[in-house]
This record gives sequence, structure tokens and C-alpha cells, in this order.
Amino acid sequence: MEQLKTSVIIPTLNRKSDLEKTLANISKCNILPSEIIIIDQSDNDETKSLCDNLKKINIRYFYTDIKSSALARNIWIDNLDKKTDLVLFLDDDVLLEKNFFEELEKFFLENKNAKWWVANISNIARQISFSKKVWLFLLSWKWGQTDFYVTKWWFNAMPFINPNNVKNIEWAPWCGMFFRKCVFDEWFRFEKNFMKYSLMEDCFLSYWIQEKYPNSLFFIPSIKMIHCESPASRIANKQRIYQNIIHRYYFVKKFRKSIVAYLWTMFIFSLSDFMQYGTFKVFWWYHKWLKYVRKNRNKIWDEDFNFNKFIFW
Repeated sequence: MEQLKTSVIIPTLNRKSDLEKTLANISKCNILPSEIIIIDQSDNDETKSLCDNLKKINIRYFYTDIKSSALARNIWIDNLDKKTDLVLFLDDDVLLEKNFFEELEKFFLENKNAKWWVANISNIARQISFSKKVWLFLLSWKWGQTDFYVTKWWFNAMPFINPNNVKNIEWAPWCGMFFRKCVFDEWFRFEKNFMKYSLMEDCFLSYWIQEKYPNSLFFIPSIKMIHCESPASRIANKQRIYQNIIHRYYFVKKFRKSIVAYLWTMFIFSLSDFMQYGTFKVFWWYHKWLKYVRKNRNKIWDEDFNFNKFIFW
């Protein structure tokens, strides 16, 4: 069987050590992708030096001074080779099973109706605590639910166990998204307003495509990976909360969701963040940013708004 042309796109920001582990892991897979595109947004030359010295895999290096994982992905979407069959978006801190690309191509060839699919992130299920179960339940999660889906509160629920069967799902998780190249011929792109950490860019693109092509997104348990969730180059907790509030409000307006659902979700998130960070400042941050959303709600909807005014790096 002729190998498909597969492009792997990895945005990275000041994570040379994590990226090195990811690339070393990919190089040990049974079959290799046609190319790996590194979109570097770092403040130094360490990532470039790493890419220049790796010979076993076909790496194409690109630098941009715009710090946004969403825009970094869009940069290469606009420059994809017409002969590309598969487009993979990976984070710079993932580890793949050796048969990863074999299983990926197998599913691609056997399921013509699948426009995109996601891997089995095998380490996620073991990380969900009892408090997270309560949190998800309050966000309309159903006990025993194993699908990734968007609840009526439009929260992108995570599975508690890894299902053993292929499943239709509604959203693609952040660290591993795989598409037929034809999806991007229709001008689907990651949200251009989201900078640096680009919180919710996965949910935006997923839900957008899912609205036009229902039942075209699949969870594939045989395509396995681990997300290491590196702490390097992440935004501060206060700024993450800001992005969560602003981006989810934008989601509500863009996809015509309920404002009541939005406010309920923010309340549950504030409780969850309080339990996680252990400071009452969390409630002040939510109060402050929600007032800010109310004041600027029309500008946010019209995109006449600086989404990243309080995001620093």
C-alpha cells in the first residue's frame, strides 16, 4: 500500500526540551509522516538549532514572532501542499504509540465519510478526580458517559474511561487533531482572535465543522498518544481565567447559545478554580472579568475588541 502524504504541524513556544522528546518519539514510529512542520514562536534560537540538527525525520522549520498557537496553525494551513492527504496538529509535548501512523492511515482509507478524528489520549482518564466528576455533573455531564461531546451548557466534556469502540464525537481535544486536507479547502480555520495559549481554539474549530458536517468527527481508540502537559510557557492563572471568560462568551454569541448557560458555567468554573488554586482571589477575578464582558459585550460580538488586552508574555 502506497503511503499517504501526511503533514504534521507542531506550534511551539520556548519548549525546546519538550519538543526534542516529542520529535525523538515520532522518529521511533513504525512509519514516519511525510513531513513535520515546526512553527516556532520562541524568544531564542534553541528550537531552530534543534530542528537543524535532526536528520532522521523530514522537518520543515518556520519562524513567526506572533505568539498564538491558533494563528501558528493557520499559517501552515494556508501553505499546505495540494497533494497532502492528511493534516495532523500535535502539541509539542506529546508521545505517540509506535503504530500511531499505521492506525491513522488505516482509518483514513476505511472510513471515507470521516472528515476528521482524534486520538485516544490514554493518560487523561486516570487524571479525573472525584471533585472533577462533581464539576462535570453540574455542567450536565451524564454519569457513565464516555463520549467527548458538547453539553447543553456547551462544556466540552472529557471521558472518564477510554472507550473500546470507534465513536462519533462533537469536538477535538487540543493536543491531537487529524483532518482530511479537503476540510481546509472550505476555509475552516482556527480562531484568529485567540493569542498565545489560545484557550478553546479546539472547541471553536470542532463545533464549527460539526455544525456543517454532523457525525463526521470520530474518536479512534486504536490511535494512542500521551499528553505530557508541560508547565513551560503557559499563561498565569489569572490570565487563563480571563481567556476562559472572554473566549466562552464569544463562543456563546458565535454559536447562538444561552446566556443563562454561560453564567451558570462561569459559576461552576469559579468554584472549580477556587478548589484548584486555593485562593479567594479567584472569585474577584471572575467578578472583575464578567463585569468587563458586560461592558464590552457588543464589541466582543462585533470583534471590535482586543481579546488579548490582559494577556502578557
